[in-house]
Amino acid sequence: MARKFISFLGITNYIEMYYEYHQERTAEKTKFVQVALLELVCKNFDIRKDKVVILLTQAARNTNWEGLRNALMEKGIPEGMILPIDVEEERGEAGVWRLFEKLYKEALDDGDSVIFDITNAFRFLPVVMYSVLRYAQYLKNVKVEGIYYGNYDQRVEDVEPIINLTETYEIIEWATAANIFTSYGIADDLYKRIKKQDKDFSETGKLSDSILTVSRNINYSRGLRIMEGEIFQNCIEKINQYIKDEGINPALPPILETVTDKIKDFKDNSVLNFIPAVQWYIEHDMPAEALSMMKEGIVSYLLVEHGGNHKDSQLRLVLGKRLAFYEGKKKFNYQPSETKYEPVVEEIMQQERAQELKTVLEKFNQFRNDIDHCGFGQGARNPENLKKEIKAAYSKIRSVLCDGDMVVVQE
Repeated sequence: MARKFISFLGITNYIEMYYEYHQERTAEKTKFVQVALLELVCKNFDIRKDKVVILLTQAARNTNWEGLRNALMEKGIPEGMILPIDVEEERGEAGVWRLFEKLYKEALDDGDSVIFDITNAFRFLPVVMYSVLRYAQYLKNVKVEGIYYGNYDQRVEDVEPIINLTETYEIIEWATAANIFTSYGIADDLYKRIKKQDKDFSETGKLSDSILTVSRNINYSRGLRIMEGEIFQNCIEKINQYIKDEGINPALPPILETVTDKIKDFKDNSVLNFIPAVQWYIEHDMPAEALSMMKEGIVSYLLVEHGGNHKDSQLRLVLGKRLAFYEGKKKFNYQPSETKYEPVVEEIMQQERAQELKTVLEKFNQFRNDIDHCGFGQGARNPENLKKEIKAAYSKIRSVLCDGDMVVVQE
């Protein structure tokens, strides 16, 4: 992996200044911020593979290029390490796209780690370079190591401060990671971003681990943990602690609050947590998981409401079969190993809600078979019709169950 320092060169007759970054000052005055950044920020560059990339127009080449090149070489940067790239003073949208393509093809290579100086990037150039970096991040696996700006307007006498603007770029990454989680339920990228600056909140642990735990348990349909609800409450608690930190970037709290909004409907210790879980699956186009969670959620609900043991796997299996059985002219027959559960199951089946929910579950075997057999069976539905039927089943279940208080899971 090569490191690249990328900077624009302007046409101004620059004034010799000291530059300062994090209370460290350049050893000598220099006219060029590029020289200062290489001294203060771009330490330990490898002359065998790393590059100093200077983007310059013809006017900048005529006025300042020779002076900058000589200044760099005087600081021990070999000429072979310096890569000037000529850019045109393009105008109009077509010109912007030509500049975009040139920067992408000539300034960046696969796997580069980029330190970007925008001090002399005129007008729209920083926006173009930001876009190129985002594009190359995806297609060339480029990493943005840092973005810096020499702030001449805040100079004190002959000392000009260098400002680190890297977080202005990273906040885009945060927003993208949060969007991936809230839109698709995938927390991996958000987990990695939080982990870099995470804190251990004593008894409740780290936020990064908590968000990943929420994502994993929902996406792998861990029903008991979803019903218990502790993973969601812990995550919300950590987010609240995180955003109260005085040192947090002020742009982060609204991003993290979108995560809270995503999981706020999961309650502590409630069997009806399967309802927002199914909503999650429908929103993220996970039909098999939606069907399974609806069926298992209904079984859990009826057992808890009846005071039964919702953790008894055999009882759950028998009740599930009974609910899904389409009676018509036939009667459900209990197998010899199932007869001990018959009194409990039949008592549950006498409940009005059980009968209402049974009318929904009777169709689930058709849906599941359609999905499990990849649409090769008879009566295969097209994806849109299948999605509509699953959403209709979900709406019916909500109308039956969500007209009162949440039911507490019995231990």
